[in-house]
Amino acid sequence: MERRILHFYQQILTKYLFKRKIKAFITPINFMSSVFLCMFFIFPEVGYCDSDYKTKITIAFRYDDYSAVSDTKLEKQIIEIFSDFNIPITFGVIPNVVSSMYSDTISNEFIILKRRKINILKKASREGIVEIALHGYTHRQNLKVNIYTEFSGLDYNEQYRKIKQGKNFLENEIGSKVTTFIPPWNSYDSITLQVLNELNFQFISSDIIGQSYNNSGLMYVPFTCEVNNLKDAIMLARENLDNSALIVVMFHQDNFIEANKNKGYISITEFAEIISWISQQKDINIISIAESNNHISDLSSSRYANNLSRFQLAYRLPPFFRYKSNIIYSSQARIYKQKTVMYIYLILIPLLIALITHLVSFRMRSFIAHKKAKLIPYFLLIILIFFGAAYYFTVDFIGYMAILIMQLLVGIIFGIMVSVRRLKKRIALLH
Repeated sequence: MERRILHFYQQILTKYLFKRKIKAFITPINFMSSVFLCMFFIFPEVGYCDSDYKTKITIAFRYDDYSAVSDTKLEKQIIEIFSDFNIPITFGVIPNVVSSMYSDTISNEFIILKRRKINILKKASREGIVEIALHGYTHRQNLKVNIYTEFSGLDYNEQYRKIKQGKNFLENEIGSKVTTFIPPWNSYDSITLQVLNELNFQFISSDIIGQSYNNSGLMYVPFTCEVNNLKDAIMLARENLDNSALIVVMFHQDNFIEANKNKGYISITEFAEIISWISQQKDINIISIAESNNHISDLSSSRYANNLSRFQLAYRLPPFFRYKSNIIYSSQARIYKQKTVMYIYLILIPLLIALITHLVSFRMRSFIAHKKAKLIPYFLLIILIFFGAAYYFTVDFIGYMAILIMQLLVGIIFGIMVSVRRLKKRIALLH
């Protein structure tokens, strides 16, 4: 069916172009229009939304920074909401929190998790509502690297000591295994992954742009969105038709108006309404992070790395071409389709510019025939090389504006070169 429609479209286009006596442009225009059509036939989910909601959506909620100094009243309300709807949630627990701000690198005062808060966790864990995950040890920023992190930059022995102490404390106090690690500020390094593997952690939940370690049994369950864009993530998951997609919702006490009137964007009542709405959706399955491998077949480092590469590629495209690539943890099959479409866009833009340049420049035959005009492509090529080299050696990430400029230069160079070649052939025929 798709081939018939595509063939019919090409016939109409060809006849239309023949009538206007511009046969020379049939091939490039047909090629580009066919590619655009194929994008919607081969990847139909890009172009429309399936209103039947045939896809099963898996969601995990992750509450970070449960500690001796966190808001106990709010946390009890959160547990009560999830208990009312009999759905699980993962709590990232700090065993020995720094007494001052997390970013305070000087303070050596820490507060161990209190008995009252341990009992709240223990009860919720036994009821199957709360999965207890280790969220660092103190959550205090270290000075080894110039980013917010507790572990990145520390040596193996120091990371091993802190993570083991935190794991042992929670397991001894709660009486159950801790298999999920949530790095503070979602920041870690390759040494952290080695330590987690040594200490028999099964899951790591950071964000979508971390490191991965191939030679381990760790499963990667990154957070993808916050509560305020959860419904956007659900709608996108329904459009994508990806049964292996995962949405992980991260939130903190400061997201709630009751805990922080300045930073909070949602009340506990509004939060309860969202959970109620989600629990009524037949196509949504809510799990804890530790249950994710029972519902999602692939949580490998390969999938994590591919999601990262898709995310990076998306930010090399103009915003109107960009997917909301970080609010869903997509399957590898879905990533392949998205990246294919992205690469098609990256190729089509210079081709389109080349076509426009060719159409304009070929009409300016007297200008193209000039000897100096023939040097323009080489001059632009030199600019392109210097521009690309300058970006490569001076910035860590090449954004979409730099890519767009390079696409523009490539298109103009190619378009002028084609015009010059066609003009030479025409002159040769005349002689």
